[in-house]
Amino acid sequence: MISVTKIMDTTLTSEIDKFKKSIDKLFENIKPWLSDADLLISEETTQISEEDIGTYEVPVLIINDKNKKKIATVKPIASKVILTKWRIDVIGKFNKEIIVFMDKGGPSYESKTVLNNGKVEIKTHYFYKGVKKGGWYWIEDSRRGRALILNRKLFLDILELVSDYEQ
Repeated sequence: MISVTKIMDTTLTSEIDKFKKSIDKLFENIKPWLSDADLLISEETTQISEEDIGTYEVPVLIINDKNKKKIATVKPIASKVILTKWRIDVIGKFNKEIIVFMDKGGPSYESKTVLNNGKVEIKTHYFYKGVKKGGWYWIEDSRRGRALILNRKLFLDILELVSDYEQ
């Protein structure tokens, strides 16, 4: 259950609840991925403070190897993110990688062009390629705009990027 210290209205409370449920679902996916990889998982809580929203609690995953050496922390960061919906960071000894939640299609904008015949052509332009369904994504290359949906193999690759963990 989410604990909210200060919330402006029920719409924001509902958004925080959706964020929290999505975190829970993601963590429920991550746990079996890591147990298969001989990694140990513990869960803690942290508080997020966001301007115009308030302070609320979310779970955090701590990932250790079988010798109980810390590999990474999977930490929710924000429920309001520019161009995406929500953000979680995978923080390791050497680096940090960002995972974001996007709805189907991802962030986009429309352009309008008036054609010679007077009709208006509306085109939708997407910031990221590969966002075929709603879910958690890792932006592999922001210059090329390629987003990859999070799965077991990708998550283990991300752990390698942020830490000295090798599969």
